[in-house]
Amino acid sequence: MSIPQKQRGFRKIVVDGKAFSWRLNARIEVCPASCKGNKLVVDFGWFDPFLYMNDKSAAPPDYDPRIVTPSFVRKAIEFALSHNWDIAAKTGNTKVAYRDNQFNLVLQS
Repeated sequence: MSIPQKQRGFRKIVVDGKAFSWRLNARIEVCPASCKGNKLVVDFGWFDPFLYMNDKSAAPPDYDPRIVTPSFVRKAIEFALSHNWDIAAKTGNTKVAYRDNQFNLVLQS
């Protein structure tokens, strides 16, 4: 039996009275509740340590935060909204990177 179409691993969060759904798949994916075609993707540097088991010197720098919490997701959404993430758009991706304890806008389409 498959996961219901409505859930698919997404969790609900409300920021400034607006509803969003988010999930973690190596990156954080956030969608406004009103439009699933519009997506915020947050890259916080996660990598699979198993890929670098034999050569630890080739591994990328360690990522932070080690645990993704709803408060971290809230900060990411607030950053994207303050940098003109249009949640009313029907399609489009906004990409944000989190490095050295700060968010940076990577791409907005």
